[in-house]
Amino acid sequence: GISPPANHPTVARSGSGAGPARGQAQALPLSRTPVVSVIVPTHNYGRFLGDALRSVLGQTFGDFELLVVDDGSTDDTQAVLDGFDDPRLRRFRIPQGGNSVAINTALDAARGELLAVLDADDRWRPAKLERQVEMMRAEPELGAVFTDFARFDDRGWYPQTQFDFFPELAGVPRRPARAGGGWVVEGDAFAAFVPFVQFPAWMQTMMLRADVVRGLRYHAGIRRSADMHYMLRAYPRAPAGYIPEVLAEVRRHGNNSYTSALQKLVADAEVRRTVLEEETLRPEHRALLRRRTGQAYCELGFYYFWNRRPREALAAYLRALRYPGSRLNALKHLAGLPAVPFLPPRAELDWAPRGLTPGGAAVIP
Repeated sequence: GISPPANHPTVARSGSGAGPARGQAQALPLSRTPVVSVIVPTHNYGRFLGDALRSVLGQTFGDFELLVVDDGSTDDTQAVLDGFDDPRLRRFRIPQGGNSVAINTALDAARGELLAVLDADDRWRPAKLERQVEMMRAEPELGAVFTDFARFDDRGWYPQTQFDFFPELAGVPRRPARAGGGWVVEGDAFAAFVPFVQFPAWMQTMMLRADVVRGLRYHAGIRRSADMHYMLRAYPRAPAGYIPEVLAEVRRHGNNSYTSALQKLVADAEVRRTVLEEETLRPEHRALLRRRTGQAYCELGFYYFWNRRPREALAAYLRALRYPGSRLNALKHLAGLPAVPFLPPRAELDWAPRGLTPGGAAVIP
């Protein structure tokens, strides 16, 4: 499994024995240029926003600014914000333009040397910023550090964390971080992560170095998998690391971006294709991403095939033929398409071994 480095004890650090107490964090003096810019985009999430903001303001590391961008909400979001009186809070209200536009608004205004984004329906555990700041300061070459996260809903906690679905992470070449209780990926993080079933773009766990991602913006035209699109362009810029501990909590509810495995498969495949078509990549990165994009369209075709949707399966496999490494697989399934009407009914597949589930509850962020 994935565990903290032996020389970096971490269990105590998320409790009361590490760093300033939660009640003291708000009393820390705010420097003119904060160390961290925390970005919270929100649209009609007033019912969740208070929880998210309290989890930020209760961090054991207090030198941050909190930029909340209200993306044209029509609910009680403004009333919720009125209930917070903290000098670190900076409020922005813009006409509804989508989550990417809201994040870009905050990126333009951010002053911190480090960046962290939290969705308005999620939460952080108290030591999240402290641990990541420690690691980024001790490892100045790092451009990004992410953590594990757990999922919950109104019934309770899901039994598996995100890292449980990615044992391949433990096989990535790594060394212990000098501080923060994490691991530093040795070598090319982009090359290490691209082959994963899900590319590690879990933005609610991420901390980024502002100088590394300077000028990098969210694509306003991408609604789903926008985080993945951003990180596919961010990872090539600098080394990365991770902390194998749950420091973020992701809420599952009826208004999540993904409500089915199919939505996730389609969005991820299209984002990979978009990056290949629109971005300038190093030749070795382009080759890796082309291979993974072909696999993504094969996965999509496989989904359609076993859900008795031959036309969609045909389209997906024909796309897969354009990419190396997937052509034989695509041809074999194309040959089997005439058998689709005779397959037993299967409304949904068990995608858990692949890091996906039909309802999204188990593993889709």
